[in-house]
Amino acid sequence: MLRAAIDYCDIFRIRDQCHSLNTFFELLTRISIFPLQMIGVRVEVLFNHRDSSKKSNLSENTSPKSVSTKGCPPSAYVQVENGTNAHDILKEAANQHSCYNFTAISTAFGHMIKSISGVASNTVENLYWRIYIDGKLAQVGIDDLRPKHGSILRFQYEKVNWG
Repeated sequence: MLRAAIDYCDIFRIRDQCHSLNTFFELLTRISIFPLQMIGVRVEVLFNHRDSSKKSNLSENTSPKSVSTKGCPPSAYVQVENGTNAHDILKEAANQHSCYNFTAISTAFGHMIKSISGVASNTVENLYWRIYIDGKLAQVGIDDLRPKHGSILRFQYEKVNWG
């Protein structure tokens, strides 16, 4: 971390040169003037299920623009402490809007989402809730996923072929 001798006039000059408040706060965090304690995360839920065996329908980089959001709840914007996991972020989203209410089971590997907004996993049809962070399939579970400030956390109900 950079340490700098800086006065309040310098802070205002820095602010005026930044293109956004996020950039300004990130810069102040880097020079240890304003430690960023809270982060903002957008939470989305998509109910449409797609067949993951078809390459054109789903990849690790599925863009939210390529998936219809018709019938899905509005995005929730939550502010949490830096380092908060996706499980607790989803809890906070559920506090804001009941469509984010969810159930999860505790496994040896951590929590696993069973349902969101009453839409439950279907093991017969291989329909499960998958987690995407900034448009990419999460490589860790809901307990270990810790989004950064400005991240988009998407829970998507989709068909998964395990083969």
